[in-house]
Amino acid sequence: MLSIVILVAVVGLFVSAALAWWCSDPRGEWPEFIDWMLVGFLALLFVAMGAREASAHDAPAGWTYPLSCCSSFDCREAQTGEVEERPEGFVIAGTGEIVPMTDRRIRNSPDGKFHWCARQSGVDAGCTICLFVPPRGF
Repeated sequence: MLSIVILVAVVGLFVSAALAWWCSDPRGEWPEFIDWMLVGFLALLFVAMGAREASAHDAPAGWTYPLSCCSSFDCREAQTGEVEERPEGFVIAGTGEIVPMTDRRIRNSPDGKFHWCARQSGVDAGCTICLFVPPRGF
């Protein structure tokens, strides 16, 4: 996205400079509309640079992890046996972390599979942000 913005900016500046040169009067002054065109172009450029969509990434089944759980890389589908349901809660096999069934981090899984969102770095790396769980059997 940023490379497209830079390309548009460079092309716009060249076009503006060419129009300014072509439209200039013999005294070397720019017509007033060129000034306004440059101001408008720069305003659009700043808006385009700032208009980044905040989004999370998609689960393999096609649904989107909520942004509150994911920073575009924190969530993934759990492998078989990686999350186990026990009486004390859901146990993350790799870390031993227990997420109680009543914990606010527990979410319903739209595709019926476990999905684990965990911090990827820092002192709390591996700590669960959200855990998507399939519906419980009867």
